[in-house]
Amino acid sequence: MIRSVGIDVTKKCNLSCPFCHTSASPAIDTSTELTAEQWFAALAEFPYATNFYLSGGEPLLPEMQEKTKALMRYILAKEGTQVKVNTNGTNAMDFSEFDPARLHVQVSIDGPCEVHDGIRGKGVYHKALGFLEKTLQQGIPCSVKCVLFESAVADSCIEHVCSLQKKHDINAFFQIFSAVGRGADCNKDIFNLREALEKKIAEHGVLYKALIENCTGFLGNGGHRVNIDAEGFFVPCFQLRDYRTDINIADGFNEFKTAIEVKKKIKNKTCSCL
Repeated sequence: MIRSVGIDVTKKCNLSCPFCHTSASPAIDTSTELTAEQWFAALAEFPYATNFYLSGGEPLLPEMQEKTKALMRYILAKEGTQVKVNTNGTNAMDFSEFDPARLHVQVSIDGPCEVHDGIRGKGVYHKALGFLEKTLQQGIPCSVKCVLFESAVADSCIEHVCSLQKKHDINAFFQIFSAVGRGADCNKDIFNLREALEKKIAEHGVLYKALIENCTGFLGNGGHRVNIDAEGFFVPCFQLRDYRTDINIADGFNEFKTAIEVKKKIKNKTCSCL
């Protein structure tokens, strides 16, 4: 029985990060992506789901905000549901119509200004930090996600993001970049530092997506979560969109059939052990 649903609102993004597991960019053609109305029909297939995760691409792009808000309204109209939104924090959005107790926003900040801007683009750090602070001021729970990408600056990134975690009393979440999408072409020397980075992160008592040999969180490996990309195809998880199945939610949902196809794709792997 499906309890959680991951939704790729769009593959389009205003940034083109070198490690992007979605290969998102401003140039993405969105004509084949599901509309809000198509998503409503899709989500009706999961009557027992209570946790929903909206990601991308960038779901808070100005041209995507109406679809994102429509999805949030649809989901939160059902009692007992929760929505988590993943964003790069570069686009302002008014969350005032939504109940803060049922919303969580995760903002990407990959280290101090010079590192973050070096990866994502000039001026992005201060936009993301400003977005985080403004969202917290609205009483909306937030967290920060840091993708560890460059081994030479990994220590400083951990220290900086942990300082934000302490300053704002929020969770910080670390993950070594996934070797899929554009990340497949990146230098992977940081993987050799995994053990040392895990130890350093553990000293701060924050969250880290550690090496997982056999993920049981997702449909096909015994879990109760489905993940659907922007065009409606089932994928193993947000980080493994390159491994999408041939099953589309527009054709209806057969949990057994979908679980088998996801299992074939995931092959006992997750984004953290590619």
